[in-house]
Amino acid sequence: TTREIVPGLVIKPSWEKVQPTAGQKVITMDPGMAFGTGQHASTKLALALMSPCFKNPRAGKPARVLDVGTGTGILAMAAAMFGADQVLAIDNDPEAVKVARYNVNTNSLDWNVAVDDKPLSRVQGSFNLILANIVHDVLCAMAPDFKRLLHQGGLVILSGILRGKQEHNLEKVFADNGMD
Repeated sequence: TTREIVPGLVIKPSWEKVQPTAGQKVITMDPGMAFGTGQHASTKLALALMSPCFKNPRAGKPARVLDVGTGTGILAMAAAMFGADQVLAIDNDPEAVKVARYNVNTNSLDWNVAVDDKPLSRVQGSFNLILANIVHDVLCAMAPDFKRLLHQGGLVILSGILRGKQEHNLEKVFADNGMD
């Protein structure tokens, strides 16, 4: 069903109609077999953390965004709708890549959102914002690549971890890799 996931962002299935209110952005999507309908707590958290990144004029908007483990492409599409100039969404699951591409095209965001199955280790460039809604162990393994790809002063938003032991371990791993 259609509902506002975070203030100003509605995610709706393609078969439903919605009339957005002023300032409201709408992502139309069908999850298919990939992970991510926007209803999961970790997705909502990532969206809630990402949204303010695009509303602070002094800090400047994140122009280049990397969404690692994109699933259905929700975070990548939201970043584009919030104002990112370029978004790269990657996933190692061929079905997720197929679904994310479909959703990006359905929302006419293919002009600034690229979906790829390339491994994180092969991604090049510098990103102002890196998003990852993935499990703890995978996030820990990705920390060196995140450091390599993160623009100076950039932000990383991680979700999909448990409070407590996982949270503290992840903080340590990222600090050991030179990130706060």
